[in-house]
Amino acid sequence: MEPLPMLLNHTQIPLGRYKKTLIRHFLNAAKSLIPARWKSPVVPTITQWIEKVDEIYNMEILTAELRGMQDRCTRLWTPWITYSSDRRWGRPRADCLGPDEEAE
Repeated sequence: MEPLPMLLNHTQIPLGRYKKTLIRHFLNAAKSLIPARWKSPVVPTITQWIEKVDEIYNMEILTAELRGMQDRCTRLWTPWITYSSDRRWGRPRADCLGPDEEAE
């Protein structure tokens, strides 16, 4: 990728479509970790980045619930939900289960 999309969210993708992508959230998570270690030779870890993306995901879920847009939010975040489920628990996250499903 070129520096402009990474640093300034300047892409060839139309703005409305770009706002509906996970890459925006992934890049913002990474960009938020960099200032915390600005003067340190230690770079943020992948684990820290994953935790930051999880924080963003949790805030997006809360916002979607308040706006009544859970379905749209779930569709956007499905790849992350799947990744998180496979990586951590090997089963779906409790907040992603349907009303008639139970966490193990």
